[in-house]
Amino acid sequence: MNTLMKFSAMAFMAMTLTLVSCEDDPIVTPPVVNSDPTVELQDDSGMIVDSFAITNQGANGSFVGRIVIGDDVDDNLQTVSFERDGVLLDGTTSSVRPDSVTSLLSSNRTLVDSFGFSRTFFFQAPNEYDASTTYTITVTDADQATASVDFTITTPVEIVTTPIEQEYTTVLFSNQAGPAGTGGVDLDLGQGTGSMDLTAELRDLGIDTGQPDATNWRRQIAPVNGTVLRAPSSTWVDENPFADVSTKEAILDAFNSSSVDIGESQMVTPGSIYAVWSSDNSRYYLVEVMNVILTADDNTDRYVLNIKY
Repeated sequence: MNTLMKFSAMAFMAMTLTLVSCEDDPIVTPPVVNSDPTVELQDDSGMIVDSFAITNQGANGSFVGRIVIGDDVDDNLQTVSFERDGVLLDGTTSSVRPDSVTSLLSSNRTLVDSFGFSRTFFFQAPNEYDASTTYTITVTDADQATASVDFTITTPVEIVTTPIEQEYTTVLFSNQAGPAGTGGVDLDLGQGTGSMDLTAELRDLGIDTGQPDATNWRRQIAPVNGTVLRAPSSTWVDENPFADVSTKEAILDAFNSSSVDIGESQMVTPGSIYAVWSSDNSRYYLVEVMNVILTADDNTDRYVLNIKY
């Protein structure tokens, strides 16, 4: 081959290689990555929660409403499902109810809006005292990606209560030179006694001799014979109307709601509540002053008392 032909052949090959190398690379589409959904539980205030303790003794087996919020950035959310202690719940199970306590789940996997949802579901507490149950809430998207949150409900320990033994209405007469055997009260029998009688738990403090006869009654009471007298806290009184107190434990709570032992009460007024402990029989009493009756022309001034123990 002569020199001219060699260079011509080499030039042709170079041009061919250049044309091949200048062609566009093929476009590669990246795979679509599915994002996982999310789910959370909120209370009525918007706080995220994962547990709840039933405090009302009568609330066992009741329903607790919580807001379930599911979302998915891919907008392909598909279902929400519920398990109770690891067991998948179906449409006939009533321990989870949507929207109200009278409705039922449509199936064991309830369809939801693909863009996300916020919906109230009601979860049933255990029927037993001192028990807990855990619900698992799972959302699933169209690619079967899931997210879950657990929610535990706990019921209280059973409180054993003791009914009150006695309830009396009685009169404590003033101790201002009145009839013999007055001025004190026996809370056990709901009867008036002498102010220093050994059966008395409370006594009246008589008169202020520096005042006119018509207004000299002090209207104060005091403990006697080793009794401890207290005024329950205002919080306890507000939460426990005297008429509703039916157990010894409630009376003990009233006594323990204050740590101040009263040697002499303030002026007694209708509606005043006192808690009393007797060292004689280790008994707690609750006393309500129903009325305070003043008489200007004799010595029958008196307190009308309601007593429970």
